[in-house]
Amino acid sequence: MFFESAAAEDGAEWGPMKIKGLNSQDRQRWPGLSGAALLEALPDAVLLADAEGRILDGNRRALELTQFTRAELQGLTLSAVVLNLPAPLPTLPPEEDGGRGTVLETGCRRKDRSILAAEVAVSGIGLAAGRGWCLSLRALAPRTAAQECLRAELSALQRSACGLALVDLHSRIQYANPAFARLWGVTRIEDLLGKSADEVWGAATTRRWLACVQARQRWVGELALTRKNGQPLHVETTAEPQLDEQDHLLGMVLSFIAVPQRKLALEAIHKEAEQQLRPAREQQDFAGQLHIISIPDLVQLIESAGKSGQLEILRSADGRAAALTFQAGQLIRAVCGDRQGAEAFYDALGFGGDAFHFRPDVAAEPDPAITQSTMSLLLEGLRRLDEAQHAPVA
Repeated sequence: MFFESAAAEDGAEWGPMKIKGLNSQDRQRWPGLSGAALLEALPDAVLLADAEGRILDGNRRALELTQFTRAELQGLTLSAVVLNLPAPLPTLPPEEDGGRGTVLETGCRRKDRSILAAEVAVSGIGLAAGRGWCLSLRALAPRTAAQECLRAELSALQRSACGLALVDLHSRIQYANPAFARLWGVTRIEDLLGKSADEVWGAATTRRWLACVQARQRWVGELALTRKNGQPLHVETTAEPQLDEQDHLLGMVLSFIAVPQRKLALEAIHKEAEQQLRPAREQQDFAGQLHIISIPDLVQLIESAGKSGQLEILRSADGRAAALTFQAGQLIRAVCGDRQGAEAFYDALGFGGDAFHFRPDVAAEPDPAITQSTMSLLLEGLRRLDEAQHAPVA
């Protein structure tokens, strides 16, 4: 031990005082090394005090940490610098106890009266004038800030609505958040950890992702998978490389977002509508039911296809109809009941018809009152429909 009892002549000067340095056995093992040199080499701040807690000296790190000069420290007590120390100080541990003491997390009061979170080790030490106290102080602020940052990041991952997972280069799942477990219908996250990812989404998919991240690339796409209970699962997936601080590849970071059923249904509707519009590309009449596709979707498809002709919207309940005429996808005339122009188009969007008929051979003179593009008219019409649906009932 460096601070076991030793003869006073073995002491070494440190500031204006002497501390008992290395014993004879230590001097044989480390010739030329003094206790003072050792204390100055320590990365921690060290304060030495007498049995009553009066500070006798400190190393350079202690001066930096407390912002006091050596002369200023020597006029203070330990309790003036270190918070929450017991008063009076407890009895010094016996010398034969090896100098063991206690470690506590508290605060260090600096010269500018700021408080620095610190870990303090308190122990007894042999001094030239008798037994005293040795306090080792280590600032906790950097470590605590890093821990708080990690805690915040982990909390964000755990609370994310996006399913997240870390998979190593051997295809084993190393981490999964609750959203990931919910996506796959797994009750306990622990049941996923260490499991082969191949069992979750198939070996071919894992190989595709691994090949991508090993090339330091990102994979993005949609997948049709199967949950644990056999139900289908459609997800938007991103696979990115997981790298350490030295840029070594550790595995891959996977994120999963469930594709809403509404989106899938809309894609199916558009696909069916495209099939219905295909005859129009061949300049043939076509018709359909409005429970398959909505009027706004029909207008959008005609606009995007750049078609010319007249779209008739039929309402069998009272035999009324609305007519929208297009030229190269742009609305040029609209009639709905007694109304014409843009207002007639807006009425047609909420007309409530149950069938439609598109006639590509019908032409009409452009209505000079219609000056906006089809998409502008459509967006305004949808806004009006939304306001009408949410308007308070009188």
